[in-house]
Amino acid sequence: ILGNFCFCRFYYFLGKSETVCSAQAHNMVVIARTCITAVGLLSILFVSTESQLRSPHVTIKPGARRRRRRKPMEQSPQFSHSSGSSLLTNKPTIDDTTCLFIEQPLNHFSGGGSPAVSGRASFLTFQQRYCLSEAYSPELSGGAAATTAAPIFLYVGNESPVDVYINNTGLMWELAPRFNATLVFAEHRYEGLSKPNFTDIQQRYTATNRGNTHLSSRSNSNTPPATATTPVIQPEEDSISDGCMSYATSAQALQDYITLLSHLDPSHVRPVIVFGGSYGGMLAAWIRLKYPTAVAGAIASSAPVWGLPHTLPRLDGAFTAIARGVSVGGASGVCHDNILGSWPLIQQFGRSVQGRKLLSDAFRLCAPLDTERDVEDLIVWLQDPWFYLAEGNFPYPSSYISSAVGAGNYELPAWPLQTACGKGLDMDWGIGIQGSKSDVRFVVSVDVNAGKGDGNDNDDESWDLDVDWDTVTPVLDTQAGGKWNDGSHSPTGSQEGLEELESTVVQLFESLRDAVGIWYNITNELQCYDIRTEDITTTTTLTNTKLQSSATRKDVKRSLTDNSQLRQQPLTPNTPTASSMEDKSAVCDAVIARDGSWEPLCCNENLNLPIDDTMGMGNDCFWPPSDPRGTTYADIVSSLQQEKVDVTCARNDESLAFLGYPAETDYQSDWLDDYYGGDRFRYSGASNIVFANGLLDPWSAAGVYTTLDPPSRDEGNTSHTVVQNITHDGSIVSLVLDLGAHHLDLMFAHPDDPPCANEARLIQEEHIRNWIQEWNLGEQTCVRT
Repeated sequence: ILGNFCFCRFYYFLGKSETVCSAQAHNMVVIARTCITAVGLLSILFVSTESQLRSPHVTIKPGARRRRRRKPMEQSPQFSHSSGSSLLTNKPTIDDTTCLFIEQPLNHFSGGGSPAVSGRASFLTFQQRYCLSEAYSPELSGGAAATTAAPIFLYVGNESPVDVYINNTGLMWELAPRFNATLVFAEHRYEGLSKPNFTDIQQRYTATNRGNTHLSSRSNSNTPPATATTPVIQPEEDSISDGCMSYATSAQALQDYITLLSHLDPSHVRPVIVFGGSYGGMLAAWIRLKYPTAVAGAIASSAPVWGLPHTLPRLDGAFTAIARGVSVGGASGVCHDNILGSWPLIQQFGRSVQGRKLLSDAFRLCAPLDTERDVEDLIVWLQDPWFYLAEGNFPYPSSYISSAVGAGNYELPAWPLQTACGKGLDMDWGIGIQGSKSDVRFVVSVDVNAGKGDGNDNDDESWDLDVDWDTVTPVLDTQAGGKWNDGSHSPTGSQEGLEELESTVVQLFESLRDAVGIWYNITNELQCYDIRTEDITTTTTLTNTKLQSSATRKDVKRSLTDNSQLRQQPLTPNTPTASSMEDKSAVCDAVIARDGSWEPLCCNENLNLPIDDTMGMGNDCFWPPSDPRGTTYADIVSSLQQEKVDVTCARNDESLAFLGYPAETDYQSDWLDDYYGGDRFRYSGASNIVFANGLLDPWSAAGVYTTLDPPSRDEGNTSHTVVQNITHDGSIVSLVLDLGAHHLDLMFAHPDDPPCANEARLIQEEHIRNWIQEWNLGEQTCVRT
């Protein structure tokens, strides 16, 4: 085993690809672990037996003398190099880092690019948090010139507090000791502890205008100081908080990270490798494209950079990926068809009082369904969790998605989509679908004798619903008892036939209930479901001002760990005009506390990712279609943006114009497409980016590929990871993981990872090594004066 393993490492030091022996190495380590476990058990047994013989009154428990596990700063973690993925003996967390703050200007591009400038811009600053781990590398010495070319691994934070990424981006922690890298995790502006405080800014600005100049600023400290400086300025009439939300953009965030790098390594001697997942993956790719002289390479995982309208992504791509997820990895086509057939059946039963009672009981609702509109709400409620289950479709229990957008720090089970199917949706309940699913013209049939084993399976005994786009029509059969009645469109006929039908669909509905309960009842505390109170309401009391927002879950905009469009309700009519400077500052701080960075940057940059704008259009397992038949791409992009952006970005409220959101909506995201290059960077000479997308992730629909759609699972029969050259020279590649969920490759390695994850990490490591060598070679040949 050791000889073969060394052979693989010999290949590695020769510059060969480690993938040639990753499978062999993996098998060897599995054997080694088994042997070590066996030897360990025998040793424990021997020690325990010997101790009992020597001291019959004392029993040594197995593991009682185990050494204390050390933190990374105390001792380098132990690794297994078998598959290119390292299994840390103790996962590091934010407690294993040192967190500091650096003062950043809110506007890098207005001539006030330095906090030391005079005038109003000197007050418009914030403290950005960043966290370091130097356990594997030379110290950065607080901004002094670096004396070594050891790399910096930088995580470019996205739309959550930086803690989330420190605690979950295992790839960085596992690669750091191999490269002697310094780890830096930077927090995105308007998130976590990196939020500007406009009340404080306004107070200091006003005090300075009144002659109080005894204020000071601090930076690079381990506590967040009150921002800014003390120049003497001329009094001004307007509030300094005007435009407070306009500074939340990806362009400003990228410049934050470059400024931080210049602070840590002023000479830019050390190669910088950036990492990011989801929106952070977009930032990782974009920072390499915009600042190639500061960043050596980028690992961009689950980055929907080709999701903007000009790249023409599939509008129902997210839900297509969900349908893919319920059909692979242990699930089956039966689960897919049971889900698809459930929706027309729910609508059909919802047309009668008796049917709504059956639905209320089957789904264990706290309040009965009173109207057909209630039934429509039930369908939406049942469909919503599948997006989150797909995002978090990891091969091990994880709270990564649920803690971000769900009930809190509760774990989803391993393979939650497959677990959902295993709640009974993978069983034969007699549901059949005949016709064209892709055209949404099909018949849903319920064979009440299916699966009974009595030999009576017969199409003549089925109850059929004809589905044509968004309409459901019962297929009448007046000759047989127990069929749909043409008067009420509800099941009638013989009592025996009706009971058989109800018995069958109730089991199907209960399976669907238990499937979505994986998300809704993740705490296992709910006795019933109240779909009418799934509201997210935020009420913040301000200085003589109340800011209110209320929206149902289905209307709340998803971030890249949630959704892609702006669906919040307007701040008005319950928000009075904030006319005074103090009121404006308070409103700014309340909006920042509520919205963070994602909604504002979507407003400011018109970040439109329409891949989940449509569903039920014939490519997934959902119904009814979200849009009329014949709806064009332009119709969907423009109409949905208008509807969602106007309310969230306060387009219709003049009293909130001071927030600074753009007055116009750029439906096509023209500015972003021009600024970052859309899909044209592959011809521009760009280089050194590794994209990675998992086919089970809804956001994979907006990933970077050589074709419009992601490749099929069975493409590339010899590997679970498809490698696509995005540029002709192969300096930008896309990794397609057949069983990958939302940036699985960035997570800590796990024994239950599918082969694609280990393969992807091997390829990423190889590219990182090449980028570092290229950078250091350039530094050695560059003459500095």
